[in-house]
Amino acid sequence: MTGFRLGYAAAPKEIIREMAKHQSHATGNVCTFAQHGALAALTSDPGVTARWRAELEKKRDMAFAYASRLFDCVRPQGAFYLFPDVSGQLKTGETAEKLAACLLEETGVATVPGEAFGMENHLRISYAVPEPLLISGFEKISETLKRRR
Repeated sequence: MTGFRLGYAAAPKEIIREMAKHQSHATGNVCTFAQHGALAALTSDPGVTARWRAELEKKRDMAFAYASRLFDCVRPQGAFYLFPDVSGQLKTGETAEKLAACLLEETGVATVPGEAFGMENHLRISYAVPEPLLISGFEKISETLKRRR
């Protein structure tokens, strides 16, 4: 459940024990509504999850196809975002942070610079949005990059 820092693990006891040491200092006290949401996610009709996953995979494939035309990009296996290397689109001395600001200011498309995750020359681009917004966003990114050449 993205953003709620709620999850579970299945592993040998000694690994869980070590994980618990870290987890107790990193997160804690998950709010009640998130706990209820997790329970619903784990006990709901599996068809709901399958449909949601299929939709997300379709968006992932679509986003990857768009992004691969513009950037060096690895196809995500378990995320809801792309994390392409944008160095080929950066002007001399420019950072991904500057490119992200440019995209936001000129197009309204929000991305997160890789510097926030310790990776220079990368952008985090979410595809967990409605399909028309995804298409529009990549069209705007593409147009902006063409203008910048």
